[in-house]
Amino acid sequence: MGDKPLPLSQERSIGTEADNGVYKIHFDAKDDKYVSISETLGRQWSSTLLKFLSEGKRFNKVKEGIKGLNSKTLSTNLSNLLDAGLIEHHEVKNGRVPYYEYRLTERGSELADLTQNSEPGMIEGVFKRKHLLNIMYELFSGGANHFNQLRKALAVISAKTLSLNLKYAERKGLVKKAVIENPSGVEYSLTEAGKSLYEELIEPVLVFEQFYDQRTP
Repeated sequence: MGDKPLPLSQERSIGTEADNGVYKIHFDAKDDKYVSISETLGRQWSSTLLKFLSEGKRFNKVKEGIKGLNSKTLSTNLSNLLDAGLIEHHEVKNGRVPYYEYRLTERGSELADLTQNSEPGMIEGVFKRKHLLNIMYELFSGGANHFNQLRKALAVISAKTLSLNLKYAERKGLVKKAVIENPSGVEYSLTEAGKSLYEELIEPVLVFEQFYDQRTP
């Protein structure tokens, strides 16, 4: 599978390419780039809005079209996506009175396409839990699959946080555990759904990273 990439604080790229052509991501949770990515993609409704704005829409049309999304939450999420450069507020001159609508930028469109088939809320759930992607990375790469091995590999994470993340991933069908006898203990691994989601998340992260680098001096 290739060597593990260094944390972001030690290398410019978020991921390195494995022998089979699959990028493997390993984050430094304190890195500004990762914080920016996780705060954007981890915010509730982010992927839903990106999919919904495949065609330009006015604020009220967005609110009416997404069930359960109130005006305040919508406004906050749109501002976040605007700041991230994933959508733009575009003036439409149609008749005597122009109006504004929200639509995807080129980067936003790329992300929307890449996450088109993901389960609603799943991407936000992974990025909202800042250590979960690193846990999935360890299980994906085969470097660690026992609880204590994961603790050692992810030195900044507490036992409680690791346990909560693994339980969340189990509930979502991303991780499974098996009791083993020799040596005795519990072994964790990604399910097929977990492997697919991990690989699915890689391209959106790399797209976001490229945009971040363009905006950051």
